[in-house]
Amino acid sequence: DAVLNYRIINPKQMIYKCVNLPHILSKLLQAQLRNVAGGLDVDQIIEETASLNIITGLMDQECSRWGVKINFVKISQVSV
Repeated sequence: DAVLNYRIINPKQMIYKCVNLPHILSKLLQAQLRNVAGGLDVDQIIEETASLNIITGLMDQECSRWGVKINFVKISQVSV
C-alpha cells in the first residue's frame, strides 16, 4: 500500500486533460510501484526507502502535463 499526496497547480489544464484524476493517479502509482519494487526483494523495499523515493520524481514528471504536482509518495504497508 502507498500514500500519494498531490496538489493541483493548474486547474484549467487538469480539467481539460484528464477525466478522472484520482483513478488515473491510482493506476499510474500502481504501475510505477510495480516497475520500481519489482526488482527488489521485500527486505530491500522495507529498508531502502530512498530507492523508492524515485517514484515521486517519476510520478511528478508524468503528472505535470495534467497540471498536477506530486508532493510525495510513501510506502505504508508491504504484503507478500
